[in-house]
Amino acid sequence: ISKTIYINMVDYILPNPFLFLIILSLFLESEAYIKIPLTYYPINEYNDSTPANIINNIILQRVYANIDIGTPRKTINLALLFDTNEFFIADDPEYLYEKGLFKDLKFYKKDESNTSKEEDDSGSFQCCGYYFTQCFYRHDKFYFNNQEQIIQFYEAYDLEKPILPGAIGMKLKLPGHVCEENLSEESTFFGRLKKINLISSYDWSIFYNSKKYKKEEEGFLLMGSLPHEVDSDLGYYKKESFNETYIKKANMEQVGNNDIIKIEFDQVFGYYGKNESDLIENFTSIKNKDYKLVEFDYHLGGVLGSKDLLEEVNKAFQYYKEKNICFKETFLGFKYEYFYCKKEIGDGLKNIKEKFPGVKFQSNDLNYTFTLDADDLFLEEGDYIFCLMYFYSGKINFKMGKPFFKKYQFSFNYEGNYIKFYKEPQNDKSKSPEEGIPIYVLILAIFGTLLIVGIIVFIFFKFKLYNKYIRKKRANELTDDDFEYTSKI
Repeated sequence: ISKTIYINMVDYILPNPFLFLIILSLFLESEAYIKIPLTYYPINEYNDSTPANIINNIILQRVYANIDIGTPRKTINLALLFDTNEFFIADDPEYLYEKGLFKDLKFYKKDESNTSKEEDDSGSFQCCGYYFTQCFYRHDKFYFNNQEQIIQFYEAYDLEKPILPGAIGMKLKLPGHVCEENLSEESTFFGRLKKINLISSYDWSIFYNSKKYKKEEEGFLLMGSLPHEVDSDLGYYKKESFNETYIKKANMEQVGNNDIIKIEFDQVFGYYGKNESDLIENFTSIKNKDYKLVEFDYHLGGVLGSKDLLEEVNKAFQYYKEKNICFKETFLGFKYEYFYCKKEIGDGLKNIKEKFPGVKFQSNDLNYTFTLDADDLFLEEGDYIFCLMYFYSGKINFKMGKPFFKKYQFSFNYEGNYIKFYKEPQNDKSKSPEEGIPIYVLILAIFGTLLIVGIIVFIFFKFKLYNKYIRKKRANELTDDDFEYTSKI
């Protein structure tokens, strides 16, 4: 029966070019993408002996991709690096361990994998890179989307940075750098995956599994597709949250070869407490272009604030500082200033939040004004409540970390050098999920439904009514039920 259905479906579809094109478009619209689990770990060893050590672990973090590799299959940690395009893996050398650094990471061990092999033409040579100086070419089996793929990478040693088990460089090129020839686009992690059709594009986004702060935060890296092209929920966002009709785009600013992500906002405003219209005059009047150039850093557990906002933040804590309930101290040597309070402050935290200054970042290209206020920036940890905005003397522009990215979702593409943001309905909760659905999606859905109904009706007539009224009866099926008898006959 299944063969008969298939043959009749082909006979029905092929003579109808329009229907054939619709079905073909369903396949052409599909996007190739992968999701890679992510985990945040602190850069330094866990230490909760002092508030300074706790804030150090909260702020200074690194996000790692959990990659499955080798035979037998094992999970390793590879750091995401946003200032390079290098894709390399270290072979668990002991010299990577440095006192005081977090080392509970999963390293690659080539001798434990049956599919690990050095490339025939590799040889040891001087590699040119930011994070290593020597390497071999090696390949092994990787696992993505329930597929197994042999992928080449740099087996690196003589690393410039300690305690890195390996890394995925998120950039594609390093223009003007002396390493550009060795570190080509094709040798990057993105380039290798696109070459074997595991991803359709160089678009990527980072999603978190929870809005709340968690120790060793988890999420995933979406590679090869924009969020609206993925027909599923993403992190704590429903799939209806991402509508291509509302995509806005802005250029990433490139200042130097190894910069992390930067975007220039058109205006940056400070305001008092919860009142966005009550602007902080001195803070808002700064005209320096660098002031509006904001850094995006996915490793960062907090927000590095502008020094020009420090005075207003200090005022918000002043009363409780005099009561020895809140404090301004430094961490990482005397480099950074931060604020924290004892948990006994109770309702006093509400008073601080009412006075705590907020910041608005206005982008004409993205057609949106982003905000950060007290509700985004306080975290209870242990016996203390920490403010996640910290300060560095001499730093005039902002560096955005996890509190900002948990509030706003972005997508990035280094090939086009742009940032994308879904203005609606992600931030407009008044809109229903049905609003703003692209017309082509509705057309495909209607024709898809009609196609399925047509197939069902066809099968019903073919195998029910045909057997009942048309097919000739066999000898053993003959009866006299088709004759009407009367008393005269």
